[in-house]
Amino acid sequence: MQYDAYIKESQFLPQEDFTFAHLETENEIREYLKLMRKVFGDDPAVELMIKKFLYAHPKMMLKNHFVMKHRKKIVAGLILIPVNWSVEDIPLKTAEMGCVATLEEYRNQGLMRRLIGEYHRQVDAEGYDLSVIEGIPYFYHQFGYSYALALNEETAIPLQRIRRSASKLKIRPFTFDDIAEAAELLEQTQKKFLVHCSRDKQIWRMQQETGIACEYQFESFAIEEHGKMLAYFRINQKPEEKKLILREVTDASQAVNNAILSFLKNYGRKHGLDTLVSQTSYHDS
Repeated sequence: MQYDAYIKESQFLPQEDFTFAHLETENEIREYLKLMRKVFGDDPAVELMIKKFLYAHPKMMLKNHFVMKHRKKIVAGLILIPVNWSVEDIPLKTAEMGCVATLEEYRNQGLMRRLIGEYHRQVDAEGYDLSVIEGIPYFYHQFGYSYALALNEETAIPLQRIRRSASKLKIRPFTFDDIAEAAELLEQTQKKFLVHCSRDKQIWRMQQETGIACEYQFESFAIEEHGKMLAYFRINQKPEEKKLILREVTDASQAVNNAILSFLKNYGRKHGLDTLVSQTSYHDS
């Protein structure tokens, strides 16, 4: 890992003015959140995700939050998010770089190169097998990353085109008691993928407690027959676009899928939505 090269190339910065640090105090956290709001706009999802990393994530500490300061003012930052990947059933301890942000007036001064150098140093020191980022295609090539695939692919269908189907299967809100069964169903579903993100018990519990996965809030439901869970699914809404988003669903039979679709049709109509959208799930934090 050539992290020293990134740090060396940032040495032209006036060292008495710029310093690298990890978050330490509540005042710094407030300033850090202010930075993120200014860079990413007033999108509540970004702040929601960062606060989850700060206060709820079982594997993240303040040392996972990297910042550059200019005369004690936080002007740039990024996050190291620990995730578990599996490639051909080989588990990989993976670091995801997230929330890369620099105030506009401080860009093109080598701040991010210094931060990424420190990030790579920590990735190496903590024994990660892989580092990944969801970001601008090809932009991160300068930091040693290769573009892999497009994200955020989706399929949409008007709710009115979904046929109602009668079913005796029970669909109910997901609970903590469902986690063990759901984890088995998710693992079975993921086995068909060459690369996937593995979710352990700690992340399951965090997501259930917060109702947040990555940057979005979700509702989760279990579908069962005679007390046995057959599948589960997660949804959330985009009311401003009248969209119901199917965020996650496990493999199931046609009968189970028909019951889920009928449920989603009714749910969407009840909440004033008109389109069902299924998105590719590729991260889990």
